[in-house]
Amino acid sequence: MKTYIFIIRRICNITGAQQYVYNKKRFLESQGWRVLVFSSIKGSILIEDFEQYKDNIYASLYYSPSYFRKKDVERTLNSIINKIGSVQADSCVIESDSVPRAIWAELIASRLKCCHLLLSVQERHDYDEDVKEFLRFKYARHELAGITCESVNHMLGDNSLKQRSDSFFKAYCNNVIQDIEDNYSKLLNPDSDYTIGSLGRLDKPCTKAILSGLLDYVMYHSDKSFNIVMIGGGLIAGRKSSLRKKLKKCSNVNLVFTGDVYPVPLSFAKKMDVFVSTAGSSYATYGCGIPTVKMNTITGKPIGIIGLDFDLKEKNLYSDEQDITFADCIERAFSEREKIEYKYSIDENYYKRMNEEFMRQLLFSDNGKEREYYDDKLLFKLKRPKLNQLLGCLLLKIFGIGIQEFFWKEFRNADNS
Repeated sequence: MKTYIFIIRRICNITGAQQYVYNKKRFLESQGWRVLVFSSIKGSILIEDFEQYKDNIYASLYYSPSYFRKKDVERTLNSIINKIGSVQADSCVIESDSVPRAIWAELIASRLKCCHLLLSVQERHDYDEDVKEFLRFKYARHELAGITCESVNHMLGDNSLKQRSDSFFKAYCNNVIQDIEDNYSKLLNPDSDYTIGSLGRLDKPCTKAILSGLLDYVMYHSDKSFNIVMIGGGLIAGRKSSLRKKLKKCSNVNLVFTGDVYPVPLSFAKKMDVFVSTAGSSYATYGCGIPTVKMNTITGKPIGIIGLDFDLKEKNLYSDEQDITFADCIERAFSEREKIEYKYSIDENYYKRMNEEFMRQLLFSDNGKEREYYDDKLLFKLKRPKLNQLLGCLLLKIFGIGIQEFFWKEFRNADNS
């Protein structure tokens, strides 16, 4: 049987990355593949189909192997390989989601003699020269791709690279809003003049700027009342309390943090007059016919209103317009909502395009080259940890993955995600 193995950061909580893996898993199984998922963080598993992989969580996969003793790395590798079991090299594919997992995946693939694809779902890329050398190796073998046309250029620090069809992949993850029972609309103040929502993880670098922009906007319009709704988990410790302190200065806001929601009830999403979101989340709300302001995924600056300021293919994750403001986008989303063109929806054609894209991605593993793997000795040296990260690994080993969440701020740079 054909075997497809995902080595990813997490199956718990919900982000676009989990939804992408879930969508691709269902497609692969429909094509007769056996699918395994290995991840690194324990937590609440919201996608029910991932429960079967709860015993495949290895905390060490959060970091590069260089953070651990070689015998501990070998122990982890042997455990994972034993769980994978017997596979045929030419019928087995490993997909990793970012550099730390890619290093582990390359080690596993070299032992199984199978294909390893690094399909990075990361939005930020800042690597040292040793990591770039590994990425160049994968790129030369047509085994490296990113989620935007510019991703590989960012990874390799080379703007001269021309886009290849196999260096870019679509991580279909927009189908998170569904027509299900709604237990969240009751959190809204029905007497508010406007309801503004944001969909996505709240630990992204852009979140602080988005929240500040929202609060500045509603505080300026003190004559109106608002529901401000943040749909998503991962709020960095202390940010919620600081926001609530800021809100004490105005009485016209009902601030709602839903935490992780999966799926998002359609009726709840439709209660929003406008969404302010980034990346795939912005297309999830736009695809449901809701006015959506897209924001730069790193800076939190406005890119514009989808279907009014630009079409789907005209902007990427990193764009922003210097001559438009947050307030301007919100105002026009209210006043010009009838002018917005909706050329994208989550319907049968969406799932057809998604399956065609996943079929295309399968061709990445059939590049006609003999299998070749990066030198183990070099892999064991990639992404050497800083002192505080070594302390984190020690605490992780003693106390488990929970201690990592406690020291999240210190660790997030280690993952570059």
